[in-house]
Parts: sequence; structure tokens; C-alpha cells
Amino acid sequence: VVGKNSGKYVVSCVAWDPSGSRLVLGSFTDAKLRFYDISLSPQRCFKQVRVCPEDLHQPIVDLTFSNTGHALLVATTSAQPLLLDRDGNTLIQFIKGEVYVSNMSKTTGHVSSVTSVDWHPHDKSICLTSSLDGLARLWNVDRGKTQFKMLTSDKVFQFQKVQFCTSSQQ
Repeated sequence: VVGKNSGKYVVSCVAWDPSGSRLVLGSFTDAKLRFYDISLSPQRCFKQVRVCPEDLHQPIVDLTFSNTGHALLVATTSAQPLLLDRDGNTLIQFIKGEVYVSNMSKTTGHVSSVTSVDWHPHDKSICLTSSLDGLARLWNVDRGKTQFKMLTSDKVFQFQKVQFCTSSQQ
């Protein structure tokens, strides 16, 4: 754990930018991101960003830098991931899906807590999210559609059954 006051919060996730010069710690305790510039002062947090309103407690569960390091994708326990620039300023908020639709794959966003976020390994504009609603969603952060200034999902993957193979022949 980085920093002198690290005992006051629980670190739930860590992200390095691709160059290795910036470290971001996500906190489960206070829903803040803590930014460290390793090349300047590895022991001092230079910025703290709260990713949800003060009256809501939405711990950070996952975060990852884009392959180019220009953006940071953040998942909290809400249904709406966030896209931040490398300094912690909000670029895009993802839309929340309609909870009253019976087929969740027909909504434009997640309806339950986001559990994981990641970037496409070759396309810097595509990211993937998963949620407790049982869906994985692809989002295009550069050319994606928006509703009410929030990004909507391009593609939805719904898994009905997952089976592990125990045979070494398959």
C-alpha cells in the first residue's frame, strides 16, 4: 500500500498506466480514487477523486487504464461505469438500463452492480463491462450512441449456462 495514511481506507483495486508512471488506487471504504505520480513523488497522493455523490456509498470494485493511458475506466457498485481522463475528470458516464424490462439484454445499459471493466486489447475505443445482471456489454466510447448525454451499450452478451470442462481431452 502506498502512502503514509494508507491505514485509513481499504484498497479494493489498483491500476497502472501503460507507461508505469501513474498509479491509481481505488478504495472500497470511501469510494475515492487516489492518484500517484510515481516519477515525481511515489509516496504522495497528488489527487483524490470521489466517484459518487457524498450521500451514496458506492465502493470502487474495478478500474483499468486504456492501452494508450489516456483514459481510466471505473466500476463502482452502481450499474453505471465511468470513464475518466488520466487526471480523474469525468469524460463519460454510462447509462443505466431500464429495470422494468423483462429481457435485460434489450436494455441500453446494466441494471445491477458492475463487477468488472476492461479495454479491448487492440481497439482503444472499445471497452467491456460485466454486471450482476448476468450480462457482459461492449461499449464504444468514441463513436457510441448516447441518450441524455450518457453512453449506451453497443452489444450485449448473455450467458445462459456456463460449464467447466474437467476432461483433459477437450
